[in-house]
Amino acid sequence: MLGLVYVIVGLLLLIQMLLRLAWIDVLLVVSPLAAACWVLPQTQGWAQTWNEQFTGAVFTQLLQVVALKLTGMLLVAVVRLEPDVTWLSFLMGERPPCG
Repeated sequence: MLGLVYVIVGLLLLIQMLLRLAWIDVLLVVSPLAAACWVLPQTQGWAQTWNEQFTGAVFTQLLQVVALKLTGMLLVAVVRLEPDVTWLSFLMGERPPCG
């Protein structure tokens, strides 16, 4: 059961990261229009919305990758200190010890 939850959460995270990368690509394509929107006072709201979306998407991706990397390092450290804990080995994708 835990393995199924692990796979589903991993797939959801993968889909979220791919959609965020696609959103960043869309924002990059529209960036010349956003820069042009800064010129007129009537369209500065659109430029500010673009700026908030772009900044949020880029930094969220960065923080998410750093958190995943640190979590992986923490789990590996715990597994090395306590080799009898098989559920952590399972979460890391390692085979349980034989015997």
